[in-house]
Amino acid sequence: MNKDLANSKKVLFCLHYSGLNNGAVRSLIDVVEVLIKEYNVQAFIIYPDKRGNAINYLESLGAICIHIPFYRVDYYKKGITFSGRIKKEISYAIKKIVSPYSFYCAKKVVFEYGVDIIYTNTIVIDYGICISKKMGIPHVWHIREFGKEDHGLSLRKGDRNLYKNMEKSKAIIYISSAIANKYRPNMKQNVPQYVIHNDISKIFINPRKSYNMDSLNPLHAAIIGTIQEGKGQLEAIRAVEIVNKDFLKVILHIAGKKEGIYYKELLSYVKKKNLEHYIFFDGFIEDVNSYRSKMDIGIVASANEAFGRVTIEGMLSELAIIGANEAGTLELIEDGVNGVLYQKGNEVQLEKVLNQFFNNRNMMKQIAETGYKQAVDKYTTHRAAKEIATLLNKM
Repeated sequence: MNKDLANSKKVLFCLHYSGLNNGAVRSLIDVVEVLIKEYNVQAFIIYPDKRGNAINYLESLGAICIHIPFYRVDYYKKGITFSGRIKKEISYAIKKIVSPYSFYCAKKVVFEYGVDIIYTNTIVIDYGICISKKMGIPHVWHIREFGKEDHGLSLRKGDRNLYKNMEKSKAIIYISSAIANKYRPNMKQNVPQYVIHNDISKIFINPRKSYNMDSLNPLHAAIIGTIQEGKGQLEAIRAVEIVNKDFLKVILHIAGKKEGIYYKELLSYVKKKNLEHYIFFDGFIEDVNSYRSKMDIGIVASANEAFGRVTIEGMLSELAIIGANEAGTLELIEDGVNGVLYQKGNEVQLEKVLNQFFNNRNMMKQIAETGYKQAVDKYTTHRAAKEIATLLNKM
Protein backbone atom coordinates (compact mmCIF):
# COMPACT_ATOMS: atom_id res chain seq x y z
CA MET A 1 0.00 0.00 0.00
CA ASN A 2 1.20 3.49 -0.83
CA LYS A 3 1.77 5.30 2.46
CA ASP A 4 2.10 8.73 0.89
CA LEU A 5 -1.20 10.16 2.11
CA ALA A 6 -0.37 13.55 0.66
CA ASN A 7 -1.01 12.03 -2.78
CA SER A 8 -4.02 9.97 -1.75
CA LYS A 9 -7.56 10.46 -2.98
CA LYS A 10 -9.61 12.20 -0.29
CA VAL A 11 -13.26 11.10 -0.32
CA LEU A 12 -16.07 12.35 1.91
CA PHE A 13 -18.65 9.59 2.40
CA CYS A 14 -22.14 10.71 3.44
CA LEU A 15 -24.10 8.21 5.55
CA HIS A 16 -27.75 8.17 6.58
CA TYR A 17 -27.23 5.83 9.55
CA SER A 18 -24.33 4.80 11.77
CA GLY A 19 -25.09 1.16 12.61
CA LEU A 20 -23.66 -1.99 11.04
CA ASN A 21 -27.09 -3.64 11.08
CA ASN A 22 -28.08 -1.68 7.97
CA GLY A 23 -27.44 -3.33 4.60
CA ALA A 24 -26.57 -0.09 2.78
CA VAL A 25 -24.07 0.95 5.46
CA ARG A 26 -22.55 -2.53 5.75
CA SER A 27 -22.14 -2.73 1.96
CA LEU A 28 -20.41 0.65 1.79
CA ILE A 29 -18.06 -0.25 4.64
CA ASP A 30 -17.05 -3.46 2.84
CA VAL A 31 -15.90 -1.23 -0.04
CA VAL A 32 -14.39 1.58 2.06
CA GLU A 33 -12.24 -0.90 3.99
CA VAL A 34 -10.63 -2.10 0.75
CA LEU A 35 -10.29 1.44 -0.63
CA ILE A 36 -8.35 2.44 2.48
CA LYS A 37 -6.15 -0.66 2.69
CA GLU A 38 -5.42 -1.28 -0.99
CA TYR A 39 -6.16 1.87 -3.02
CA ASN A 40 -4.66 4.71 -0.99
CA VAL A 41 -7.98 6.44 -0.28
CA GLN A 42 -8.35 8.73 2.71
CA ALA A 43 -11.90 8.30 3.96
CA PHE A 44 -13.86 11.01 5.76
CA ILE A 45 -17.29 10.12 7.09
CA ILE A 46 -20.25 12.35 7.93
CA TYR A 47 -23.04 10.67 9.88
CA PRO A 48 -26.25 12.44 11.01
CA ASP A 49 -27.54 10.29 13.89
CA LYS A 50 -26.12 9.15 17.21
CA ARG A 51 -22.84 7.28 17.13
CA GLY A 52 -23.22 3.61 16.23
CA ASN A 53 -20.95 0.59 15.86
CA ALA A 54 -20.33 1.37 12.18
CA ILE A 55 -18.47 4.53 13.23
CA ASN A 56 -16.31 2.60 15.69
CA TYR A 57 -15.42 0.15 12.94
CA LEU A 58 -14.65 2.87 10.38
CA GLU A 59 -12.39 4.67 12.84
CA SER A 60 -10.53 1.41 13.49
CA LEU A 61 -9.76 1.38 9.76
CA GLY A 62 -8.32 4.89 9.93
CA ALA A 63 -11.32 6.84 8.65
CA ILE A 64 -12.03 10.27 10.15
CA CYS A 65 -15.67 10.38 11.27
CA ILE A 66 -17.61 13.57 12.04
CA HIS A 67 -21.12 13.81 13.46
CA ILE A 68 -23.18 16.53 11.75
CA PRO A 69 -26.97 16.48 12.34
CA PHE A 70 -28.29 16.55 8.76
CA TYR A 71 -31.92 15.77 8.01
CA ARG A 72 -33.23 12.89 5.90
CA VAL A 73 -35.49 13.52 2.92
CA ASP A 74 -37.75 10.47 3.30
CA TYR A 75 -40.92 11.23 5.24
CA TYR A 76 -43.12 8.18 4.93
CA LYS A 77 -42.50 4.48 5.34
CA LYS A 78 -45.31 1.99 4.94
CA GLY A 79 -46.07 0.21 8.20
CA ILE A 80 -44.56 2.81 10.51
CA THR A 81 -46.59 3.41 13.67
CA PHE A 82 -48.17 6.79 14.41
CA SER A 83 -45.78 7.43 17.30
CA GLY A 84 -42.86 6.46 15.06
CA ARG A 85 -44.00 8.95 12.44
CA ILE A 86 -44.29 11.73 15.03
CA LYS A 87 -40.74 11.07 16.24
CA LYS A 88 -39.51 11.13 12.67
CA GLU A 89 -41.20 14.49 11.97
CA ILE A 90 -39.83 16.04 15.17
CA SER A 91 -36.31 14.88 14.27
CA TYR A 92 -36.68 16.29 10.75
CA ALA A 93 -37.96 19.66 12.03
CA ILE A 94 -35.09 20.06 14.49
CA LYS A 95 -32.42 19.10 11.96
CA LYS A 96 -33.98 21.34 9.31
CA ILE A 97 -33.79 24.30 11.68
CA VAL A 98 -30.10 23.69 12.39
CA SER A 99 -29.27 22.83 8.75
CA PRO A 100 -27.48 26.16 8.05
CA TYR A 101 -25.09 25.34 10.88
CA SER A 102 -24.77 21.75 9.59
CA PHE A 103 -23.80 22.95 6.12
CA TYR A 104 -21.30 25.38 7.66
CA CYS A 105 -19.68 22.48 9.55
CA ALA A 106 -19.62 20.31 6.42
CA LYS A 107 -17.98 23.06 4.34
CA LYS A 108 -15.39 23.48 7.08
CA VAL A 109 -14.61 19.75 6.91
CA VAL A 110 -14.22 19.93 3.12
CA PHE A 111 -11.86 22.93 3.37
CA GLU A 112 -9.84 21.58 6.29
CA TYR A 113 -9.13 18.18 4.75
CA GLY A 114 -9.01 19.17 1.09
CA VAL A 115 -11.74 16.74 0.03
CA ASP A 116 -11.58 15.69 -3.65
CA ILE A 117 -14.86 13.80 -4.05
CA ILE A 118 -18.19 13.62 -2.19
CA TYR A 119 -19.89 10.23 -2.11
CA THR A 120 -23.56 9.70 -1.14
CA ASN A 121 -24.67 6.20 -0.16
CA THR A 122 -28.50 6.27 -0.41
CA ILE A 123 -31.48 8.20 -1.79
CA VAL A 124 -32.82 9.16 1.65
CA ILE A 125 -30.22 11.92 2.10
CA ASP A 126 -29.39 14.78 -0.25
CA TYR A 127 -26.88 16.72 1.83
CA GLY A 128 -23.99 15.24 -0.15
CA ILE A 129 -25.18 16.67 -3.46
CA CYS A 130 -26.05 19.97 -1.73
CA ILE A 131 -22.47 20.29 -0.44
CA SER A 132 -21.20 19.34 -3.89
CA LYS A 133 -23.24 22.08 -5.59
CA LYS A 134 -22.28 24.71 -3.03
CA MET A 135 -18.54 23.96 -3.28
CA GLY A 136 -18.11 22.72 -6.84
CA ILE A 137 -16.70 19.34 -5.82
CA PRO A 138 -17.46 16.19 -7.89
CA HIS A 139 -20.20 13.99 -6.50
CA VAL A 140 -20.82 10.24 -6.79
CA TRP A 141 -24.24 8.80 -5.95
CA HIS A 142 -24.47 5.13 -4.99
CA ILE A 143 -28.11 4.06 -5.46
CA ARG A 144 -28.97 1.06 -3.31
CA GLU A 145 -32.76 0.98 -3.18
CA PHE A 146 -35.93 1.31 -5.22
CA GLY A 147 -37.47 3.39 -2.45
CA LYS A 148 -41.21 3.06 -2.63
CA GLU A 149 -41.22 -0.44 -4.10
CA ASP A 150 -38.92 -2.12 -1.58
CA HIS A 151 -39.15 0.03 1.57
CA GLY A 152 -42.43 1.91 1.10
CA LEU A 153 -40.53 5.21 1.12
CA SER A 154 -41.75 8.54 -0.18
CA LEU A 155 -39.45 11.53 -0.60
CA ARG A 156 -40.35 14.97 0.72
CA LYS A 157 -39.63 16.78 -2.53
CA GLY A 158 -40.77 13.95 -4.80
CA ASP A 159 -38.97 11.63 -7.20
CA ARG A 160 -38.47 14.30 -9.87
CA ASN A 161 -36.32 16.35 -7.49
CA LEU A 162 -34.23 13.25 -6.79
CA TYR A 163 -33.66 12.70 -10.52
CA LYS A 164 -32.63 16.35 -11.00
CA ASN A 165 -30.12 16.03 -8.16
CA MET A 166 -28.78 12.74 -9.54
CA GLU A 167 -28.20 14.45 -12.89
CA LYS A 168 -25.83 16.86 -11.16
CA SER A 169 -23.55 13.99 -10.10
CA LYS A 170 -20.35 13.14 -11.96
CA ALA A 171 -21.18 9.43 -11.74
CA ILE A 172 -23.99 7.18 -10.55
CA ILE A 173 -23.54 3.62 -9.30
CA TYR A 174 -26.42 1.12 -9.15
CA ILE A 175 -26.14 -2.08 -7.14
CA SER A 176 -28.10 -4.12 -9.69
CA SER A 177 -29.50 -3.97 -13.20
CA ALA A 178 -32.98 -4.00 -11.66
CA ILE A 179 -32.21 -0.71 -9.88
CA ALA A 180 -30.64 0.77 -13.02
CA ASN A 181 -33.75 -0.12 -15.02
CA LYS A 182 -35.86 2.01 -12.68
CA TYR A 183 -33.68 5.12 -12.63
CA ARG A 184 -32.04 5.27 -16.07
CA PRO A 185 -35.23 6.08 -18.02
CA ASN A 186 -35.80 9.11 -15.77
CA MET A 187 -32.37 10.62 -16.31
CA LYS A 188 -32.44 13.43 -18.89
CA GLN A 189 -28.80 14.42 -18.64
CA ASN A 190 -26.00 12.21 -19.93
CA VAL A 191 -24.46 11.21 -16.58
CA PRO A 192 -22.02 8.25 -16.52
CA GLN A 193 -23.90 5.34 -14.91
CA TYR A 194 -22.55 1.97 -13.78
CA VAL A 195 -23.97 -1.28 -12.43
CA ILE A 196 -21.64 -2.66 -9.74
CA HIS A 197 -22.79 -5.55 -7.58
CA ASN A 198 -21.90 -5.31 -3.91
CA ASP A 199 -18.77 -6.73 -2.35
CA ILE A 200 -19.35 -8.89 0.72
CA SER A 201 -16.72 -8.93 3.46
CA LYS A 202 -14.78 -12.15 3.99
CA ILE A 203 -16.04 -12.20 7.59
CA PHE A 204 -19.29 -13.64 6.20
CA ILE A 205 -17.52 -16.69 4.75
CA ASN A 206 -19.02 -19.28 7.07
CA PRO A 207 -18.73 -22.86 5.75
CA ARG A 208 -20.88 -25.39 7.52
CA LYS A 209 -19.47 -28.41 9.33
CA SER A 210 -22.34 -30.79 8.55
CA TYR A 211 -25.69 -31.02 6.79
CA ASN A 212 -29.08 -32.04 8.13
CA MET A 213 -29.36 -35.22 6.06
CA ASP A 214 -31.62 -37.31 8.35
CA SER A 215 -35.10 -37.38 6.79
CA LEU A 216 -36.61 -37.87 10.25
CA ASN A 217 -35.47 -34.38 11.27
CA PRO A 218 -37.35 -31.24 10.25
CA LEU A 219 -35.46 -28.61 8.26
CA HIS A 220 -34.79 -25.16 9.70
CA ALA A 221 -35.45 -22.23 7.36
CA ALA A 222 -34.61 -18.59 8.07
CA ILE A 223 -35.94 -15.36 6.60
CA ILE A 224 -33.70 -12.50 7.73
CA GLY A 225 -34.28 -8.77 7.41
CA THR A 226 -36.54 -5.90 8.37
CA ILE A 227 -40.03 -7.15 9.20
CA GLN A 228 -42.07 -5.31 6.61
CA GLU A 229 -44.62 -6.28 3.98
CA GLY A 230 -42.24 -6.02 1.04
CA LYS A 231 -39.94 -8.67 2.55
CA GLY A 232 -42.64 -11.37 2.25
CA GLN A 233 -42.60 -12.87 5.74
CA LEU A 234 -46.32 -13.68 5.59
CA GLU A 235 -45.80 -15.54 2.31
CA ALA A 236 -43.11 -17.66 3.96
CA ILE A 237 -45.33 -18.33 6.99
CA ARG A 238 -48.18 -19.53 4.78
CA ALA A 239 -45.88 -21.77 2.75
CA VAL A 240 -44.51 -23.39 5.93
CA GLU A 241 -48.08 -23.75 7.24
CA ILE A 242 -48.97 -25.72 4.09
CA VAL A 243 -45.87 -27.92 4.06
CA ASN A 244 -46.51 -28.93 7.68
CA LYS A 245 -50.14 -29.87 7.07
CA ASP A 246 -49.63 -33.61 7.67
CA PHE A 247 -46.52 -33.61 9.89
CA LEU A 248 -43.67 -31.33 10.88
CA LYS A 249 -41.23 -30.86 7.99
CA VAL A 250 -39.98 -27.26 8.24
CA ILE A 251 -39.43 -24.89 11.16
CA LEU A 252 -39.40 -21.23 10.16
CA HIS A 253 -37.25 -18.66 11.95
CA ILE A 254 -37.97 -14.97 11.33
CA ALA A 255 -35.08 -12.66 12.24
CA GLY A 256 -35.68 -8.91 12.52
CA LYS A 257 -36.72 -6.30 15.05
CA LYS A 258 -40.10 -7.14 16.55
CA GLU A 259 -41.77 -3.81 15.86
CA GLY A 260 -44.25 -2.12 13.55
CA ILE A 261 -47.77 -2.77 12.30
CA TYR A 262 -46.77 -5.60 9.97
CA TYR A 263 -45.02 -7.51 12.76
CA LYS A 264 -48.21 -7.34 14.82
CA GLU A 265 -50.19 -8.65 11.85
CA LEU A 266 -47.81 -11.60 11.47
CA LEU A 267 -47.90 -12.38 15.19
CA SER A 268 -51.70 -12.28 15.15
CA TYR A 269 -51.82 -14.66 12.18
CA VAL A 270 -49.45 -17.15 13.84
CA LYS A 271 -51.48 -17.15 17.06
CA LYS A 272 -54.81 -17.39 15.26
CA LYS A 273 -53.63 -20.41 13.26
CA ASN A 274 -51.86 -22.03 16.25
CA LEU A 275 -48.50 -22.11 14.49
CA GLU A 276 -46.33 -21.15 17.47
CA HIS A 277 -44.62 -24.55 17.66
CA TYR A 278 -42.92 -24.11 14.27
CA ILE A 279 -42.96 -20.36 13.52
CA PHE A 280 -40.50 -18.40 15.67
CA PHE A 281 -39.81 -14.67 15.83
CA ASP A 282 -36.18 -14.48 16.91
CA GLY A 283 -35.80 -10.68 17.00
CA PHE A 284 -32.75 -8.78 15.83
CA ILE A 285 -29.70 -11.02 15.45
CA GLU A 286 -26.26 -9.57 16.08
CA ASP A 287 -24.17 -12.62 15.19
CA VAL A 288 -25.73 -13.68 11.88
CA ASN A 289 -22.99 -16.22 11.08
CA SER A 290 -23.70 -18.28 14.20
CA TYR A 291 -27.43 -17.90 13.61
CA ARG A 292 -27.22 -19.13 10.01
CA SER A 293 -25.03 -22.07 11.09
CA LYS A 294 -28.10 -23.49 12.82
CA MET A 295 -30.23 -23.23 9.65
CA ASP A 296 -30.57 -25.36 6.53
CA ILE A 297 -32.46 -23.04 4.19
CA GLY A 298 -32.51 -19.31 3.52
CA ILE A 299 -35.71 -17.77 2.14
CA VAL A 300 -35.67 -14.47 0.22
CA ALA A 301 -39.32 -13.62 -0.42
CA SER A 302 -38.92 -9.91 -1.19
CA ALA A 303 -41.10 -8.41 -3.90
CA ASN A 304 -38.44 -5.88 -4.89
CA GLU A 305 -34.99 -6.82 -3.65
CA ALA A 306 -32.63 -4.12 -4.85
CA PHE A 307 -29.62 -6.45 -4.81
CA GLY A 308 -30.00 -9.21 -2.28
CA ARG A 309 -27.14 -8.97 0.19
CA VAL A 310 -29.03 -11.41 2.42
CA THR A 311 -29.03 -13.88 -0.51
CA ILE A 312 -25.24 -13.82 -0.86
CA GLU A 313 -24.66 -13.90 2.90
CA GLY A 314 -26.91 -16.96 3.05
CA MET A 315 -24.91 -18.66 0.30
CA LEU A 316 -21.69 -17.87 2.19
CA SER A 317 -23.14 -19.79 5.16
CA GLU A 318 -23.91 -22.73 2.85
CA LEU A 319 -27.65 -22.38 3.15
CA ALA A 320 -29.81 -23.70 0.32
CA ILE A 321 -31.38 -20.46 -0.91
CA ILE A 322 -34.96 -20.16 -2.14
CA GLY A 323 -35.68 -16.80 -3.77
CA ALA A 324 -38.65 -15.01 -5.32
CA ASN A 325 -38.16 -14.51 -9.06
CA GLU A 326 -38.13 -10.73 -8.80
CA ALA A 327 -35.73 -7.78 -9.24
CA GLY A 328 -32.20 -8.21 -7.90
CA THR A 329 -32.77 -11.80 -6.72
CA LEU A 330 -33.05 -12.88 -10.36
CA GLU A 331 -29.52 -11.60 -10.98
CA LEU A 332 -28.04 -13.70 -8.17
CA ILE A 333 -29.80 -17.07 -8.38
CA GLU A 334 -29.39 -19.50 -11.27
CA ASP A 335 -32.45 -21.65 -10.79
CA GLY A 336 -31.61 -25.18 -9.70
CA VAL A 337 -27.86 -24.48 -9.59
CA ASN A 338 -26.94 -22.12 -6.74
CA GLY A 339 -30.51 -21.73 -5.45
CA VAL A 340 -34.13 -22.26 -6.44
CA LEU A 341 -36.54 -19.60 -7.70
CA TYR A 342 -40.27 -19.57 -7.14
CA GLN A 343 -43.08 -17.36 -8.43
CA LYS A 344 -43.44 -14.37 -6.11
CA GLY A 345 -46.84 -14.33 -4.43
CA ASN A 346 -47.33 -18.08 -4.88
CA GLU A 347 -46.93 -19.65 -1.45
CA VAL A 348 -48.00 -23.04 -2.87
CA GLN A 349 -45.00 -23.01 -5.21
CA LEU A 350 -42.73 -21.98 -2.33
CA GLU A 351 -44.19 -24.84 -0.29
CA LYS A 352 -43.35 -27.29 -3.09
CA VAL A 353 -39.70 -26.22 -3.05
CA LEU A 354 -39.56 -26.64 0.73
CA ASN A 355 -41.14 -30.08 0.39
CA GLN A 356 -38.64 -30.97 -2.33
CA PHE A 357 -35.72 -30.05 -0.07
CA PHE A 358 -37.24 -32.07 2.79
CA ASN A 359 -37.54 -35.18 0.61
CA ASN A 360 -34.30 -34.73 -1.35
CA ARG A 361 -31.56 -33.69 1.06
CA ASN A 362 -28.82 -34.51 -1.45
CA MET A 363 -30.28 -31.94 -3.85
CA MET A 364 -30.47 -29.39 -1.04
CA LYS A 365 -26.84 -30.09 -0.12
CA GLN A 366 -25.64 -29.78 -3.73
CA ILE A 367 -27.38 -26.42 -4.19
CA ALA A 368 -25.94 -25.12 -0.91
CA GLU A 369 -22.41 -26.21 -1.83
CA THR A 370 -22.59 -24.66 -5.30
CA GLY A 371 -24.02 -21.42 -3.92
CA TYR A 372 -21.22 -21.23 -1.38
CA LYS A 373 -18.45 -21.73 -3.96
CA GLN A 374 -19.91 -19.22 -6.43
CA ALA A 375 -20.51 -16.59 -3.73
CA VAL A 376 -16.95 -16.88 -2.40
CA ASP A 377 -15.47 -16.59 -5.90
CA LYS A 378 -17.64 -13.71 -7.09
CA TYR A 379 -18.50 -11.53 -4.10
CA THR A 380 -15.61 -11.75 -1.62
CA THR A 381 -12.75 -10.91 -4.00
CA HIS A 382 -13.14 -7.09 -3.85
CA ARG A 383 -14.41 -6.69 -7.40
CA ALA A 384 -16.70 -3.80 -6.48
CA ALA A 385 -13.95 -1.97 -4.60
CA LYS A 386 -11.62 -2.31 -7.59
CA GLU A 387 -14.24 -0.91 -10.00
CA ILE A 388 -15.11 1.95 -7.64
CA ALA A 389 -11.42 2.78 -7.09
CA THR A 390 -10.96 2.97 -10.86
CA LEU A 391 -13.98 5.27 -11.12
CA LEU A 392 -12.70 7.57 -8.34
CA ASN A 393 -9.29 7.80 -9.96
CA LYS A 394 -10.87 8.87 -13.25
CA MET A 395 -12.49 11.77 -11.40
